Amino acid sequence: MIEKIQLLMKIHQMSAADLAEKLGTERSGISHFLSGRNKPSLAFVQKLLENFPELNPDWLLLDKGSMLRNEEVEATRNKSVSNTVTELQFPVEEPVLDVKDESPIEYGDVDKRIEKHTPDTIRTQTPTDESIEKIVIFYTDGTFSAHKSR
Repeated sequence: MIEKIQLLMKIHQMSAADLAEKLGTERSGISHFLSGRNKPSLAFVQKLLENFPELNPDWLLLDKGSMLRNEEVEATRNKSVSNTVTELQFPVEEPVLDVKDESPIEYGDVDKRIEKHTPDTIRTQTPTDESIEKIVIFYTDGTFSAHKSR
């Protein structure tokens, strides 16, 4: 793959620094895999294919086909996809609204309805002998602070 990336750089007349800038990666990373120290990561290969759409991924990864994508094949693929999308026209159904026809409500009636749905008993918490011993606060930067009761 190193030779292929070097060929791509030669065709586009780019240095390692130019390629790093175009891909938004570190210059040292490109230098390391061009020298054979490291292998290109998946993220690097994805950025390479995104920034050079004419580059054939089969050639780059599998050593199959030509270096550049065949424009005729790509145009045919795009046309067949757009035809498929055009054929998939679904009928749009109007939503059915279920509206109850109720008579107008007077303000006094609203109060009665609210009273009707109020629970008969209200639960209250009874105080216990338990008390708070310590509160720990965790921050997003990985630190925390602990506070003890006095």
